[in-house]
Amino acid sequence: TAPSDANTVYVLLQVGNGSTAAEHQLFKYNAGSNSWTDLSSTLPNFADLGKFDSQGGYDL
Repeated sequence: TAPSDANTVYVLLQVGNGSTAAEHQLFKYNAGSNSWTDLSSTLPNFADLGKFDSQGGYDL
């Protein structure tokens, strides 16, 4: 849960699809409104450093 709001949960997933497509997804769940928000577009992707990497899920 988010320290500022017990109704908010963040979920970070490694999809592991094996393609060049984005393999990670980030979602925010709000229990008060029973809604999910896709925040995947906010994951870092730096041209000089590369995309977000969780080392095959090990760092999650």
